[in-house]
Amino acid sequence: MRAITIRNFGPISDSTRLPIKPLTIFCGQQGSGKSTITKLISTFSWIEKALVRQKVSINYVMANNRFQSTFCKYHYIDSYFKTDSYIKYEGEAFTIEYKDGKVGIEPQKQGHYKMPKIMYVPAERNFMVAVEHAEKIAGLPPSLMTLQDEYRKALAAWEEQALPINGFRVRYDRLNKIAWLQGEDFKVRVHEAASGLQSVIPLVLVTRNLAKHIKEGTAHPLSSEEKEKLQKEVEAIYKMNLKEEVRNALIQRLNQRYENVCFWNIVEEMEQNLYPSSQMSVLLHLLSIFNQVEGNELILTTHSPYILDYVTLAAKAGLLKKMFGNDESKLAKLNKIIPLESAIDEGGFVIYQITENGRVATLALPSGLPEDGNYLNALLEESNSIFADLLELEDE
Repeated sequence: MRAITIRNFGPISDSTRLPIKPLTIFCGQQGSGKSTITKLISTFSWIEKALVRQKVSINYVMANNRFQSTFCKYHYIDSYFKTDSYIKYEGEAFTIEYKDGKVGIEPQKQGHYKMPKIMYVPAERNFMVAVEHAEKIAGLPPSLMTLQDEYRKALAAWEEQALPINGFRVRYDRLNKIAWLQGEDFKVRVHEAASGLQSVIPLVLVTRNLAKHIKEGTAHPLSSEEKEKLQKEVEAIYKMNLKEEVRNALIQRLNQRYENVCFWNIVEEMEQNLYPSSQMSVLLHLLSIFNQVEGNELILTTHSPYILDYVTLAAKAGLLKKMFGNDESKLAKLNKIIPLESAIDEGGFVIYQITENGRVATLALPSGLPEDGNYLNALLEESNSIFADLLELEDE
């Protein structure tokens, strides 16, 4: 299992060691460091993947302050470093450690690395919908440009796609390159849609399209340079005097360096501009996609107490699904409440809370479910307490 440790980086003062589970959620106030952590996870994940594929070398990553000036620049966190910043990423293939202003990289001797497709979905995603042809605007953040490219591919992949909200659909006019939002009795350009829908459309379409390619084994068409390199390596293996089973094993390992077999989806503020019931619909849809392929990961940041409640429901559904076994009658009843495809394993997720002083703590999961005394629910309790004080003052 991967893990990350962060100290004195940006707003994060101390994270201890944070295991990265298949479903990982970060909650906390604005500016507390949720996105800082997920951007670091994204950066290290990409570096590890590039090292495994031999797209970059260890020396390349370590040299010339490149980790800070190039790799962290992608997510605009290159200015977050302090003199005593410490970061350690423990991956499946490499351990990468930033300490005393230098990067050290050590290959892992054990562990099976599954090549992932890594997607970072930033909170600013509605910009590309609100502004038509945003791809023509210069100076967009790199992560937003990447999402913009994937969004265009996702639009072109289907003529029409359903959204997991109120039966709305997105229809794409390939000839004129215009995206439409349709309901039962209306049709508008997507840039005229409500802000919540503008946020959901790129998130859902890109997630769905990339997951589809992973499931079908068409996730990463090789560039001409990669094809040429792969061909040379295959030819070199065939020139060796090897037994057939050894040769086949080497070629299989070689193919694994290039083929994406799982999908790591990192999403900022999934609930952005959404009504609570819509938050639930979108979350359950993302969870159903997350459950499609072994090795998939979903990392979320959130300000919403509803998201934690809905994750609790999905985890409870997972417990009941396991309990019911092959009892089709009970499973059918469960499916009407929480879709079986969205149920999650109680041991496969973790929730982290970030406090005001930049410390990161694991939310306790008694019986495999999030406890009520979490950061976001505590804020709801505080508002109830304030209202009680107001009523008491009224009575006086």
